Amino acid sequence: MLTCESNIDKISQTFEKVRSLSYNEKRNFISTEESINTLLDTINELKQSVNSKKQTIDSFVGILEQITWLNDLDETCLIKINEIISLSRDFHATLIRYYNSLAENLIAKGIARREIQNFKLSIDDLKEIIEDLESVFFYLPKMPDFQETSRILSII
Repeated sequence: MLTCESNIDKISQTFEKVRSLSYNEKRNFISTEESINTLLDTINELKQSVNSKKQTIDSFVGILEQITWLNDLDETCLIKINEIISLSRDFHATLIRYYNSLAENLIAKGIARREIQNFKLSIDDLKEIIEDLESVFFYLPKMPDFQETSRILSII
């Protein structure tokens, strides 16, 4: 049978253990809460960054769309447009690498999924307008049907 002294020792040891556990948990809770807030702030910053990049792409797509409506261009203009197409392709390739990095690391985890998917749609729009530019100025003008349709439209 345990004596009162051994019971007091057992109770004291338990008291010390509980006090230490409780104190450490409270301290960790505060630091965990700060870590969670920092993580959430970082996710919000990432979302804002991705949305900003998307807006930049959308604006650039609009600028390229305006170029597709130009006509009566000389050789110098066509050379510049060809350079714009090349630089735009490089820009697109860089954006695709960035998107792949985001998708690989975040979409699968459900982080900023909507923002990243919208970003990808803008990248796709950029690719499409680059292809349109190339077609309008370099491929379609060589097609007889296109030339005839253009001639008819210019008369109207």
